[in-house]
Amino acid sequence: MKKLAYVAGLFALTCAPLLAALYENLEVGMDKDQVLKTLRQSKQLEGPPTDALLSRTGLNGVFKTKQSIGGQTFSLNFDYDPSGGLRAVVFYSRSKCRGSEYETKLKSAYKALLVGLTEKFGEPANMPEWVAKESLQEGRIQYMHMWRVSPGVFLMSGLGNMGAMEGYFPLFRFSGPSGMPPKSKRDREELKREWAAIPEFPGLKEAELHISDAVRAMGTKKYEDAFECFQQAAELGSPRGYWGMAFLSELGKYGVKRDKKKADEMYGRFFERFFINGRLCAWYTPERQQIMEGDSLLMYMPLQIAYRMEKKTADELVRQMLERFETPYGLATENPRSEYYKTGGYWLGPVWAPVMYLMIDALRDNGYEQEARRLAEKFCRVTQIGLMSENYDPFTGDGYDDPAFSWPSCVLLQLLWEYPDLGEE
Repeated sequence: MKKLAYVAGLFALTCAPLLAALYENLEVGMDKDQVLKTLRQSKQLEGPPTDALLSRTGLNGVFKTKQSIGGQTFSLNFDYDPSGGLRAVVFYSRSKCRGSEYETKLKSAYKALLVGLTEKFGEPANMPEWVAKESLQEGRIQYMHMWRVSPGVFLMSGLGNMGAMEGYFPLFRFSGPSGMPPKSKRDREELKREWAAIPEFPGLKEAELHISDAVRAMGTKKYEDAFECFQQAAELGSPRGYWGMAFLSELGKYGVKRDKKKADEMYGRFFERFFINGRLCAWYTPERQQIMEGDSLLMYMPLQIAYRMEKKTADELVRQMLERFETPYGLATENPRSEYYKTGGYWLGPVWAPVMYLMIDALRDNGYEQEARRLAEKFCRVTQIGLMSENYDPFTGDGYDDPAFSWPSCVLLQLLWEYPDLGEE
């Protein structure tokens, strides 16, 4: 068996220790049990706590890198030959891009990947043109660059398109001998200059790292450190940075000095940036472009702080949310009239227990008691049909994915405690 000793030192500037240790014992020809054993021995991967569900899910996509690679984390997928022997390992970026981000965020993410590979393995054997969006059809992967990293082991990098739910993403693949991606007819040096000119957006990645640091600091009760991290993220345009600063400043707890003026300022910036023409919207920070695709319930999460809004603004957002997302069995996560809505589409339609409780709690705490109770009744009713499933069909109540999840159980118990009469019904 030929060792896939291809990952040693990959992305040397950012995570050489991570990748040098990951797959040094993973070999071409291993069967699935051997692959699983090797993955379990790695301290640099995250996977399910037990093997109980792997017979249902398989190995693909369930293990991921703990540390970021080129500013992204990757899930591992495995390709086997007809006899069941391992022949390739594919790393899918977990950072997905919408169609509107194809020429901006996706290009930047792929360039970061390309730079890391080139630093380790030298220039690729071919220099292709950027893949046109219309040529990358849904459900397809298209490789662009290729390296021979050792005798019999090849590396290819490219893009994938998994449709509206998964979006576009960079990926790379290590395998045995493979067909060469097509070479461009254009001048190699000209194409090198074009790839080098693709803009990078380090501020976006940096902001996400600050948010991660803030969350870790909150978890260890280092609240002053968390405030500083939120502030650094806010300076880079992150909405979560503004929100985190406002939260800590308003409460005046956890070792952070109460500063109502600072809280007012941060909330003001949040609404100025994200409340446009009577609707909440998302922004792609580096390009300062609004993300208008889809119609997601996520945009109404700021109702958690409806007490900070003018009454007419809060009333309008509540009206919009219920009109767009309320269904017979709760709040759909994507507007059923949206082109992105999918039956059983995970976060693109089904009702989720945690989201339901967050919205019920927000409505009740901000004076919309009747609406909160109505949603509580609907959630209790859906659990009688779909039981304790991971998520539910908003129109039939059928359960999707895992049939025995803890969060619907927790939400149901909490709602029955808050609305005791619902248990009688």
